[in-house]
Amino acid sequence: MTPKVIITCAVTGGDDTGLKYPNVPVAPTQIATAAVNACAAGAAIAHIHVRNPETGTPSMELALYREVVERIRASGSPVIINLTTGPGARFIPSDSVTNGAAEGSYLRVPANRVRHNTELPLEICSLDTGSLNFGRGALINVPAHIEAIASAIRSAGVKPELEVFDTGHLALSLHMIDKGLLDADALFQIVLGRAMGRARAPGNTVRNEKHTASRRHVDRVRHRALGISDGGAGRPDGWQCACRHRGQSVPRTRRAGTGNHATYLHALVVSPDGTILADGGDRPGIMLGYIDPARADAARQAIPFLTH
Repeated sequence: MTPKVIITCAVTGGDDTGLKYPNVPVAPTQIATAAVNACAAGAAIAHIHVRNPETGTPSMELALYREVVERIRASGSPVIINLTTGPGARFIPSDSVTNGAAEGSYLRVPANRVRHNTELPLEICSLDTGSLNFGRGALINVPAHIEAIASAIRSAGVKPELEVFDTGHLALSLHMIDKGLLDADALFQIVLGRAMGRARAPGNTVRNEKHTASRRHVDRVRHRALGISDGGAGRPDGWQCACRHRGQSVPRTRRAGTGNHATYLHALVVSPDGTILADGGDRPGIMLGYIDPARADAARQAIPFLTH
């Protein structure tokens, strides 16, 4: 059976992209139109951040979220809307004031960060499950705040998409599942290649993260593979060699660059016996490869140390 593919499109991204790239949508009409067009092009989910229409900087204004949602719904598009809960976590410590915040900090209490998802309850919303160094500061997501946001999301009947930027974020997600704060049938978004997050190396594939999750939730982890290539003309073949040597699948990779330098990743889908099932090539694009679990098990049994 051919697996179904779900493509999510973040039409603006969470960084100050509107100030750097003139084609990034800023006004609610532009963001809504971009989401509708993404769906028409094949995306099932539109991941929504809103912007101050005057400055292009990130915003948390409920009225802006409401307008975007209403415009998307009025269009008749079947796209699933995912409203972020990421904004409100940025902290840049002062270099001169004890316990002080420098310009650019934007910390908000959990209720403010999740308000648009409780007042405009939709199908899903993002939930960052850990802190991350980011530029000159950090995105601060402490367990108590994550739990408060998760509780509000659950009360609103919205399914959280758990954003995992590093292995500790996955550990906290599983801890929250064990405590009953998140449903065991969880939706994970694994992000590779973000600066100071989980590296985009062959050994750090999403399959490794899903294997970690499967140790406690085996029946809920599915084997799927999707790669998105950012191109790589002129890059060495070491990535391909390393992937084949390790016999790693690349179940999901994504472009994570939102600053002046986009991250590079020549995506491959590789079976456990080293066969390349799909190659993203040297140009941007989407590829899909299906990994047969029976074939994977047979390959693992042929590894000598596993038989002793």
